[in-house]
Amino acid sequence: RLDIMIDVACALEYLHHGYSETIVHCDLKSSNVLLDENMTAYISDFGIAKILVGQNYSTLTATLGTTDTLHQ
Repeated sequence: RLDIMIDVACALEYLHHGYSETIVHCDLKSSNVLLDENMTAYISDFGIAKILVGQNYSTLTATLGTTDTLHQ
């Protein structure tokens, strides 16, 4: 379980600081964390995510995804 929490924390850190704009998931819960066959955790369901730019934000209307992992 600790490894799953570390995977989620690394993914959130990437969303908040590893991209040119801050992405806030807004609906993080256990059902939005997917596990692969190696028990590696991935964050899913970005339906109400927000991109923060300075004092402004906008709601994402497109699906976000990656073909690679969001953590190192």
